[in-house]
Amino acid sequence: MITGLHSPVYTDEPEATREFFRDVRDDGYGLTVDVAVPGAGNIMLYEPCYEPPAFLEHRPTVRHWQYGGVADPRAIPMLPCSNIDEIEGFFVALGFDVAHRQLRPNPYLALNGHGFDLHYYGLDGHTPENSHSSCGIAVDDTGPIWGTFATGLREEYGRVPVSGFPRMTRPRPRKNADGLSGFSLVDPAGNWIRFMARSGSKESPTEHPRLGEALHNAIVLADSMGDVAQAAKLLRGAVRRAPDDDPILDQARVFLDELESRLRGS
Repeated sequence: MITGLHSPVYTDEPEATREFFRDVRDDGYGLTVDVAVPGAGNIMLYEPCYEPPAFLEHRPTVRHWQYGGVADPRAIPMLPCSNIDEIEGFFVALGFDVAHRQLRPNPYLALNGHGFDLHYYGLDGHTPENSHSSCGIAVDDTGPIWGTFATGLREEYGRVPVSGFPRMTRPRPRKNADGLSGFSLVDPAGNWIRFMARSGSKESPTEHPRLGEALHNAIVLADSMGDVAQAAKLLRGAVRRAPDDDPILDQARVFLDELESRLRGS
């Protein structure tokens, strides 16, 4: 977290300043101020003055950055939802612990699990269909955490949901991530939590020039952008034109079958 908290002034007009900076407040465990991001969202700056609560406790990392004597700033995703009870049940099934929960003065839920934090705040009128919130989580290997989530989803829903809310995609090489593996977990509130491998084997569409480019583009469309219909349309044509001896024809057909299943909502 960042110390030396202050509210910068970019203009002599107080009203213009208040659009971006709110008053510094004492939340009982330290001083905080919200900085509004143009467009939507806020960044909270926090100066510890007292013993911090468990959900803000500093966890050491390998690399240290010093800001006013406090090491290692740590970003915490804060995502909207309409019901923190629904979010709590979902993530507990995936192996997360509840670090903090409150209903007043505003609904707020702090979760921790698998080495990272996720926080949720209640937002009146929020719907998953209209959600545009997202965050990224970098992991050493996407396979183990995907497997843990898949087990929890099967126990909770009887299957790994691939459409609707919640849902989860499979780890696949991402053309838009230099060929590294990634998958997306979409929570019940419609927020996209995107998991990407820090390193590992990379796959390039140039390795399979005939069908590979179409497959990799379809993965980006469906799994990164959420445009399943366009991904299926693109891949249908590519599979239809591919020769029978294309080395990744079976792989493309498997993904196309998954896309068709998503479109059916099954």
